[in-house]
Amino acid sequence: MRDGGIKVRLDRAVASQAWMDQFPRFKVHHLKKTTSDHILIFIYWEGRVASKRKRTFRYEEAWNNLDGCKPVVEEGWAHEADGVPLFQVTDKIKSTRRKLSQWARQNSRHGPKEIGEIENKLTSILGQPFTDTSINEKKVLLSKLNGLLEQEECFWRQRSKEN
Repeated sequence: MRDGGIKVRLDRAVASQAWMDQFPRFKVHHLKKTTSDHILIFIYWEGRVASKRKRTFRYEEAWNNLDGCKPVVEEGWAHEADGVPLFQVTDKIKSTRRKLSQWARQNSRHGPKEIGEIENKLTSILGQPFTDTSINEKKVLLSKLNGLLEQEECFWRQRSKEN
């Protein structure tokens, strides 16, 4: 009944106890009444948004050719671990993974950007008259470019489905 009659809230959210146990951070809020005779129900997650999953560590084959990788592996593997031999090996692997992850963040793949910069420098050098200095600079740049292109090829080969 609308005029002065019975007022009963019929707008409800329903969940079993099992659902509430599994999703304890969901809340129900009744929004302010509008011109409708219904109340909107707002169901929301209370708390932080779940963070992205950690990426699985994968050793990059291209790291083999980078300066500084071998000492990082050696440092990680030199980690002293207590316990049974299997635990010691597992702990050494974890230590090496952490060290490599830190090292990779600082020395990670700058390939495409560096390749473009070197190609631009080479184009500039080729447009100038040849001198001993420009010829030596060209050799250095070509050597660096070939190294970066090999790293890029290795990077993509490792990710290809054909491998």
